[in-house]
Amino acid sequence: MASWHMNSLYFLFLFSTTVNCLFPFSSSSSSDDNSGSSEWKEYHNQKQLEEKFAEIAKKCPHHTQVYSIGKSVQGRDLVVIEFSTNPGTHESLKPEMKYIGNMHGNEAIGHRGWLIGRTNAHGIDLNRNFPDLDSMFYYFENMEVNRYDHLLEYFKDDHSYEPEVQAI
Repeated sequence: MASWHMNSLYFLFLFSTTVNCLFPFSSSSSSDDNSGSSEWKEYHNQKQLEEKFAEIAKKCPHHTQVYSIGKSVQGRDLVVIEFSTNPGTHESLKPEMKYIGNMHGNEAIGHRGWLIGRTNAHGIDLNRNFPDLDSMFYYFENMEVNRYDHLLEYFKDDHSYEPEVQAI
């Protein structure tokens, strides 16, 4: 229990340090804050997103790594940013988290997201293209399988998943 507690505190420290590195607090007047910046009021295209990730990585080089997890159907890199005390290295038993923004339909997307939609260049709705692991979970639960925490190891189907879904 103490180990989990220390890991949680360490994560909070790392998170707050990273946030402070990216958005330093200022003692100046509130007119200098980012709340009026258009950067926070619009969606970013691929180039802008990659530039923002590079900017963050430059500000916090010891706690970030930017890399591609694959290619879209249009051949564009699916770029991610990793925040860690040891970026680029998987550490066994160290808690991990993956955050994917605007993945579900109940998130605020605004009128631009509504007009663009959520399909890729093939016209496939990526939110509906993921494997159905819920049904597999309930199947294992009903069959009283004693260990099913790695569902993808058991998942087999002939469905063709889009490259963006496979990468995630």
